[in-house]
Amino acid sequence: MSFKLLTDSDAEIPFSWVQELHLDFLRMPYTMDGQVYHYDLGEKIDVPAFYQELRTGKMPTTMMCNATEIREFFEPYVREGLDVLYLGFSSALSGNFQCAVQAAEELRAEYPQRKLIMVDTLSISMAQGQIVRRAAELRDQGKTIEEVAAWVEENKLRSNAYFTVNDLFHLKRGGRVSGATALMGTVLSIKPLLKENGAGQLVQDGKVQSRRKAIAALLERFLDRAEDIENQEVHLMHGDCLEDVQLLEKMLRDKCSPGSVCIHLVGPVIATHTGPGVLGIVFWGKVRE
Repeated sequence: MSFKLLTDSDAEIPFSWVQELHLDFLRMPYTMDGQVYHYDLGEKIDVPAFYQELRTGKMPTTMMCNATEIREFFEPYVREGLDVLYLGFSSALSGNFQCAVQAAEELRAEYPQRKLIMVDTLSISMAQGQIVRRAAELRDQGKTIEEVAAWVEENKLRSNAYFTVNDLFHLKRGGRVSGATALMGTVLSIKPLLKENGAGQLVQDGKVQSRRKAIAALLERFLDRAEDIENQEVHLMHGDCLEDVQLLEKMLRDKCSPGSVCIHLVGPVIATHTGPGVLGIVFWGKVRE
């Protein structure tokens, strides 16, 4: 390899991809009961057990990595003589990407012969993950670090993600909805629909009254926006709600014939902000607004 492709665990990729695609990833931190953990994409951390903790009322928190921590992650590859392409999660959701940019600037000063390219994917979860996968495929086809970075910049907003949550409590904690909205939504069984927009923000894209209608709405978004369905891999994300994600898969297959469908469990960092029951669909499609 002419360069090292790096990302972070907010990309929510399966750990098996790390070896398959010759990647490495920055392990994003979260706390539970005062103890700090670093999400390892499920290599060792028991994600289903994390959801059980959430259901008992535990309240984890998340944090970003600082520039020093990110520099320590990048530097071994630079010291080894490799250039680095880092595909980070959306800068609109955290200051983590800015810290990565700072770490790269410091390393360029110390290793002026090395290239360190930082790309803000303006995505999170598998919307970021499928960008990382495509970048790895391009690298393996012999594309240069500049060519891969340029492809990502040109195509990253074609990575679409739509989500719904089962209750509004965790969105309220994260400031995504007001207390009054959360209370009213709970009483009326309102299910918000969320999307990643062109600025890399998570924004509301409607609301429905019932979980079943929310699942149907996710499918509607996919059918309206997906491109080249027969040749793409569709990713379904769930927060420990296997029956719901299996229903979404069945409804999807009943309506169309995607190239493949992959089901993934949402990890602790993102689940801290969404709670159990988050459900999403990720795909390549029209450019995000």
